[in-house]
Amino acid sequence: MASAICLATSGIVFAQTDGSGSNATDNATGSAKTPGMLDDPVAMKPFYTDESMTTMRSMEEMRAAAKAMNENDKAKIMEECKNVTTQRSSFCKAFNDANEM
Repeated sequence: MASAICLATSGIVFAQTDGSGSNATDNATGSAKTPGMLDDPVAMKPFYTDESMTTMRSMEEMRAAAKAMNENDKAKIMEECKNVTTQRSSFCKAFNDANEM
């Protein structure tokens, strides 16, 4: 009986993902991609008011943070934003808007 319960509940512990974030599996190799800048709390700190990265700063602050970035990091974020379909999509829109001015 204990074995049946264990088997019935064993699937609960697996994390689920829709595969659309920057930590999605690389379809060509089947291995997990390295977390990108959009998932890096240190890189994203200037753009968010909280450590959980749920509340973005004002557009003025976003522009200042984007302007202060080196071009290589800015290019990495812009590239990652091309493939985002998750909760980071609102950040990507704001980041792109901040870089237009």
